[in-house]
Amino acid sequence: MIDSELTKAILKPDENLQIGKDAPIRNMVKAPNLDWETEVDIGPNRTADILITLLYKHHDPKKVVIEVENDRKFEVETVLRKIKRQQNYPTIAIIPKEFERHSYQFQKSGIPVWYWTATCKWECRACNEVTTSSSSLTPPRCSHCKKQGFLKWIEPDNIDFRPAEKNPELKWREIDVATAHVRW
Repeated sequence: MIDSELTKAILKPDENLQIGKDAPIRNMVKAPNLDWETEVDIGPNRTADILITLLYKHHDPKKVVIEVENDRKFEVETVLRKIKRQQNYPTIAIIPKEFERHSYQFQKSGIPVWYWTATCKWECRACNEVTTSSSSLTPPRCSHCKKQGFLKWIEPDNIDFRPAEKNPELKWREIDVATAHVRW
């Protein structure tokens, strides 16, 4: 659930399904004309969470992969292997703020990092009160009636994205589609 909420908050799609004017993705890629797709196959063993296309009037379009990681099973090594396996496009990693201690590993590999924070909420089916947390992991029990197993996910509040310090610049590459040869 948190993945789709984060994607929606990054893109803030308008009524025409275009990227919203105040969408955080605009600050991440710093380009005015953007298009997007989600869950896109970008190689035989890799699916991008979000694929952003930067549209230019006088240049060929460029693509950027956005990898959105949640805090449910965050393993930095697994995420880095996934990104590096077929890095045909520049990539930006969006990770939970609570795992900022791992950002250097992405940055050392040339991958800019952004952090997300949110107020996650669950409604108790027993007492109808709302339990909140900064983690998307379901709490073991309701914070009001203390019953276990009665919590139902509801839409989070206050989703925010911030860049990590010392982020590298996106590395643009040209890909020869016929030969799959990458030129830097």
